[in-house]
Amino acid sequence: MQRSTGLALATFVAVVAIVAPILISVRIAWNQSLSTEKANALLYARDVLRRSSETADQFRKSNDQLNQDHLPPCSPAEIKIMQQIDIGSSYIQAVGRISGNKLICNSLKTNEPIDLGPPELVTDRGVTERNQIHLSVAPSATLSVISWGGIAAIIDPSLLVDTPTEGPDVSFALFVPSSPKRSVIGAKGRTIPFAWLKVIPSGAETTFVEGGFVVSVVRSSQYDFAAVATVPEDYAIRKAQQFAIAFVPIGLVCGFGLAWAVLYISRQRFSLSSALRSAAKHGDFFLEYQPIIDLQNNRWVGAEALIRWRKNGRTIPPDQFIPFAEESGVITLITEQVAIIVAKDLPQLLRLDPSFTVALNLSAKDVSSEATLDVLSKLLQSSG
Repeated sequence: MQRSTGLALATFVAVVAIVAPILISVRIAWNQSLSTEKANALLYARDVLRRSSETADQFRKSNDQLNQDHLPPCSPAEIKIMQQIDIGSSYIQAVGRISGNKLICNSLKTNEPIDLGPPELVTDRGVTERNQIHLSVAPSATLSVISWGGIAAIIDPSLLVDTPTEGPDVSFALFVPSSPKRSVIGAKGRTIPFAWLKVIPSGAETTFVEGGFVVSVVRSSQYDFAAVATVPEDYAIRKAQQFAIAFVPIGLVCGFGLAWAVLYISRQRFSLSSALRSAAKHGDFFLEYQPIIDLQNNRWVGAEALIRWRKNGRTIPPDQFIPFAEESGVITLITEQVAIIVAKDLPQLLRLDPSFTVALNLSAKDVSSEATLDVLSKLLQSSG
């Protein structure tokens, strides 16, 4: 690898090491923020469903109590029980008896029957629902009347969706899944698109992101209604920015740490490459000869030439520079140095023993390089 190419690659890796942790930090911040808003939307929808379920439970108990007491309908005794039911109910505003489209008596102490008009919805369980009802006792309030078994409950739907939120732009709706029009019983905030009033299995929950909002839908397992809550996606963006203030500095520290490590290691490698080339040029390598013994007669028949490097007065073990020399291509220069040193030492050995042999280690690059033939030829010529 050429030095300029290596430096360019190291710089690129260093830049990636800085940028990647920042991008990862931003991504983590966004995922964390979005998960938080999904959890919030689900909690809001569950709270609306809880309020609605409690209201339905109270209505069912009221219905059972009034029909099981067997008191004369609309008698003073029954009206008194209705008023007791009002006091003990959290969300039911009033209770009465209904016949046809008229509320013939109720706990509000009104003597005249009240015409409610035809129901807007009759569920498959026989429950009738009338919305947008205005009564003279509370002309400013928009009420809903739920009736079943001759008993009616007057409900303020705004109480069902009066869930505290972290921001003013959160919207709610309570709707009837079995209704083709997804009849909305109560709502708060902006109008929720019909497509978001999803029909899901009883007792199920779902959360999705669409149209710039996080939407959660929760359906009751007992009653024919479902709650939906929507949270602006901007809430998650603002939270992500807050998270990023904490995460990005950490990412920067990690990134610069990685970049420093990459550049440091690269400099060390390039320094090592330059040092090896300089050592080969200035003859800083020397050989140690490892004996080769014939075990049949215990005779010393040859030696293996082992390269060593002396740098700044210290001998560097071969396992610390040979692998890098092979990787960087400097190994061919080192092999040439080995041949030169052996060419100087071999004549003396051959005068002592003409059959003496010296083994040289070749790397894969040496074997595949034609220059190795020239190196060995020169070795034979100079050594005799």
